[in-house]
Amino acid sequence: MALLATATIRSPVVREVDEQTQPEQLQLEGVAGKPDIEAIVRKTIQLVSEKTIDIPRILFVPKGEVASGFRPFELDLSSLRYPPI
Repeated sequence: MALLATATIRSPVVREVDEQTQPEQLQLEGVAGKPDIEAIVRKTIQLVSEKTIDIPRILFVPKGEVASGFRPFELDLSSLRYPPI
């Protein structure tokens, strides 16, 4: 999660969020302030990092000869004759 906090990752996210949050109608200067998207993205990354746990990768490798596995088979159902209901 520390990789998200780097400027190379964060700046495209800020740019994309800024593009998607443009108002549909032009705003008058001084009437409504523009949100600080950089601070919002920083805080969001911090919260995601704090609330997320890493999932460890576990790999099971058998030692010695493997005694189990899948062997193909054919099931003979010719002796089963169910009457119609």
